[in-house]
Amino acid sequence: ALMIARAYADSPAYRAGLRAGDMIVAVDGYSVAAALRGADGGADAPANRTELIEYMRGAEGSSVTLSIERAGERFERELERDKVDEALVVLARRLSGKVITTDYNLNQVAQIEGVDVLNVNDLANALKPMLLPGEKIEIDIIRLGKENHQGIGYLDDGTMFVVEDGYRHVGERVKVTVTSMLQTSAGRMIFGRIHP
Repeated sequence: ALMIARAYADSPAYRAGLRAGDMIVAVDGYSVAAALRGADGGADAPANRTELIEYMRGAEGSSVTLSIERAGERFERELERDKVDEALVVLARRLSGKVITTDYNLNQVAQIEGVDVLNVNDLANALKPMLLPGEKIEIDIIRLGKENHQGIGYLDDGTMFVVEDGYRHVGERVKVTVTSMLQTSAGRMIFGRIHP
C-alpha cells in the first residue's frame, strides 16, 4: 500500500476527504501491493511503483478510483484529476502573483487569462549576447565540424559556433569574424570564418 503523507488544501485528495495516514490499497481496481512488488497484474496494470504513480496522476480532468484503508476500514473514493495549468493560473490571480515557467502551454493559458507570466526560456534567450555579422571575437575551436573544412567552438552560454576553414585550428584559440546566425528549435548557431 501507499500512504498519503499529506492532503494539500484544495487538492483532489483533500476534496475527496482523504487524510494524512490513509493507505491507498488499489487504484482503479489494480493492486498497489502487486505493482510495488513488480508482479504481473495484467496487460493494463501498472508494473512498478513509477508506473503506478504515473497512472494515478493520469490525464488532467480524468478521474481515478482509489481504494483506501483507514483505521482498519476500507472505502473507495473517486477523484477528478486537477487541470494543473488552470489551477496555477487561478492561484496566481488569487495571490496577485506571477507565473514563471518553461512550459509553453502554461505560458499561453496565463497570457489568455491576463496573468503576468515569464517564460524562463525567453529570458535565457534574451540574456544571450547578440553577435552581428562582421563582429570579431576569439573562440576556442574544440573539434571538427560536420563538413570537412569546419571547426566547432562554443560561446560561454553554450551557443555553437561553426568556423569555416576551422579544421586546421582544432585545439587553438582563434580570432573569427561572424558571418551569419541561425535560430533553430534546439537553440542558436553562429557561423563565422577565421579573421585574417
